[in-house]
Order: sequence, then structure tokens, then C-alpha cells
Amino acid sequence: MAPTLDLGELLAFRQGLVIAHQVPGRIRLRIDPELANWAVGQKLGIDEAANWLAALPGILGVRPNPSAASVIVEYDPRQIAPHWWETLVLGEDDEALKLLLGLLAKD
Repeated sequence: MAPTLDLGELLAFRQGLVIAHQVPGRIRLRIDPELANWAVGQKLGIDEAANWLAALPGILGVRPNPSAASVIVEYDPRQIAPHWWETLVLGEDDEALKLLLGLLAKD
């Protein structure tokens, strides 16, 4: 089970994420300092966010790089469809929340 995290905080944190690169099974997420809600981002922290991601079903590995403000996520594309990342990172809050809750229900 994922570490405890307020889903509202996660939805706010993702507003500052940018998909830097993606191939099926691997994605690099970068924190855009001009778009990030730093009050939430600093409270959550890149390491805590990485730990939370790592606990989700379908996530195979997470490598945070705080100095580059990015994180590489390796995932099973049979459990997390590659196109879901667009919704999880860039989609409307209700769409992202629905996908996220669906992933958590698999746990």
C-alpha cells in the first residue's frame, strides 16, 4: 500500500510536472519551477513523491534526481497504459483522480 498522502496535495503537486520523455515502460517527469505550486511541492518533496509513486501497483522502479528536479519512473505498461500518463500529469483533476483511484484499487 502507498504511503499516506493527501490526494489533494498530489493533484496540486502534479500541476508543476512536465513529461520530459516517455517510451512505453519508462517516463521522465520534470518539475517545472515556473508552473509548480512550490508551497505544496516543497512540503511533499521529490523523495516523498518518489516513494509514493514506487508503492503504486504497476510501478517497477522510481529514481528521483533532486538536483535535476526530475524523476524517472519505470512501469509495467500492461498495468499502466502509456497514454494514462498524459491524464495523470496533464489531465483535469477529476480525470486524473479517477485514474489514480483505479490504480490504488488494484493494490
